Amino acid sequence: MNIGKAVGLAAAAIGMAIFAGTAAIGTVFATANPGTSIAVAPNNGFAHAALADAALLTPGKKPDYQAAREHTFKALATEPGIARNVRTLGLLAADGKIAGDSARLIGLAHRLSKRDLPASLWLIEHYSAKGDVQRTLDHYDIALRTSEDSEAILFPVLFLALGDDEIVAALVPKLNRNPLWAHAFWRKLLAEPKLPRLFVRLAEQSRFREGGYSKDFANWGITKLVSEARLNDAYRLFAYREPRAYAISAGTIHGFDRHFDGVSFRWQYHAEGGRYVEPQSDRSLIFGQDSGDGGLIARKLVRLPPGQYRLVVTSERVAGDANDNARFELLCDTGRRRVALVPFATRRDRSTVSTRFEIPTGCAYQWLDLLADRHMTPQTTEFVVQPPRIERVR
Repeated sequence: MNIGKAVGLAAAAIGMAIFAGTAAIGTVFATANPGTSIAVAPNNGFAHAALADAALLTPGKKPDYQAAREHTFKALATEPGIARNVRTLGLLAADGKIAGDSARLIGLAHRLSKRDLPASLWLIEHYSAKGDVQRTLDHYDIALRTSEDSEAILFPVLFLALGDDEIVAALVPKLNRNPLWAHAFWRKLLAEPKLPRLFVRLAEQSRFREGGYSKDFANWGITKLVSEARLNDAYRLFAYREPRAYAISAGTIHGFDRHFDGVSFRWQYHAEGGRYVEPQSDRSLIFGQDSGDGGLIARKLVRLPPGQYRLVVTSERVAGDANDNARFELLCDTGRRRVALVPFATRRDRSTVSTRFEIPTGCAYQWLDLLADRHMTPQTTEFVVQPPRIERVR
């Protein structure tokens, strides 16, 4: 998508955007009452500037170019350095209502104040029409950093442009500098139901591996994608985010992490209803229960391609009766069909048990669950379990 077409889609919205972006001006009208100010002080340049904006930028009202021009000239007579006065001259020039170079005038207004949103929006449209990607995004960055109103205007237009490689290449360095608007950008991009792949694509090209806020957003993104069953996108982002430490492959089920971050491709722990869970420094897991109906202890999402496998579990009963046991189950994400079940050995000493199973076609992702059986005896039951292994048989 050409930047002029993509960001140029703002053209139809720029008029509306200027109105929306100047909500603060409306507040000035209501509180400062420029008409009253003019009556009291006819040479009040700030009041004339406000009336010029009202004449030109009031939503739902046809621009009154003559009034805008008159008030702007009067404002300039006493307050020549006010950015919006110069910007209004530029807008009048752009519409052919006065002689002048609109780009130079609005550029001057922008240099006088980076906080004038109508000037920033005009410059975005100006440079996008010229096909200047870098300058267009520079003004996006300025507008987003200096005006809270700009996000609702500019993010949807920017999202439409993210299919273009040139735009992505220019945007990534700005995101890598972690601007003030980055958090809102990632949240709103991921919230777009048709744009998860754009989120992943940008994440892959930005500094999501370097920790800090980016790691939090990667984890948040993975969790949201999993909750919406967009597992391919979630896995792609996860595999990029931590390619070595948590690469998922057949035969590799990583140890029980001591730090919980809610990402489904790592172990998630559940300690309620009389159950407790204690990940150990050697990445084994101590867990147990002293009452209750049993239930989920730990869970993680894995990705095993179709084929024959063996699930191997090594555990030790530390306390409790043999009637109180635990098990691993492997279930297809689609339909939650169980494909493997391995009960713990009933002996008290360290024991290893295994079972063969098959991953069928159509079962691209699987949930590996550690569950405690219903507690049948009065004493506490406790186990130590090593990270399970999944071995490819053929």
